[in-house]
Amino acid sequence: MRKKNRVRQLMAVATAAVATASGVSVMVASPASAAECEASASQNSTGWNLATCDIPDIDQLRDALPRQGVDYCAPVAAANALFWLDKHGYPNLIEGEPQGVNTTADRHQTADAIETIAAYMGTNPNGGTNVDIMPFALETYFQSRGYGSLSAEYTSLANDVQPGRTLSNLLAGSNGQQNMAIAILTKWKDGVKVGGHVVALTGTKGLTNGSSNVTFHDPESDDLINQQSPVDPRTHALGPLRVNAGPLLIGMKGFRDTGDTVHLQGVIVIK
Repeated sequence: MRKKNRVRQLMAVATAAVATASGVSVMVASPASAAECEASASQNSTGWNLATCDIPDIDQLRDALPRQGVDYCAPVAAANALFWLDKHGYPNLIEGEPQGVNTTADRHQTADAIETIAAYMGTNPNGGTNVDIMPFALETYFQSRGYGSLSAEYTSLANDVQPGRTLSNLLAGSNGQQNMAIAILTKWKDGVKVGGHVVALTGTKGLTNGSSNVTFHDPESDDLINQQSPVDPRTHALGPLRVNAGPLLIGMKGFRDTGDTVHLQGVIVIK
């Protein structure tokens, strides 16, 4: 049974909260190559190859979410990271079955977990999530689950001339375990920022003096609202830097329509 009143209260708290340290101001609303994952934690002066397997790839479009989850990319991307952490050292961080189970009960339980995260983030079913408050919202959520030691910190890549190397340093955790990261994307058209999106970062690979790429799980991977789709990782090379926007994600089309460019503006790292 959903705790609707509790969700509404949390939404009110999160909406009233202001976190300005991130320096990001974009309301994010989401849009949607599979390969076998091979875990890696290689990093040296010439290059890096960081990849974490078993990170869920939850669909945001589902019948159990408000407006079928159209604007729920941020809480769903966060849920992907939290489900992985739940299985790797932080039990009871989140409830539900993220991947591979399509019973109505499991879909609704996962939706309940997503709605709880959305409540902390102040997600608007008709407008998305203000990413400025996401680090604060996540840390508040962690505390509520008894994990006050977990942190969520935003790092901008908007004007980073070596974004791949920065990502490798951010993702490299301790004891061979990669830090979880949520990537903030922005969509541009005719020189104007027209939208945003949030995805779960699963890895990055590159050369210090060469090209680099990122791999992520995109919450909007299909249009099936009553069925969880298979894991579908997306890999894009990092292209030219756009000032105040970050590196171009080569080959990624504007979500929900085409003809736009998409840039990696920054990441929220959980550790």
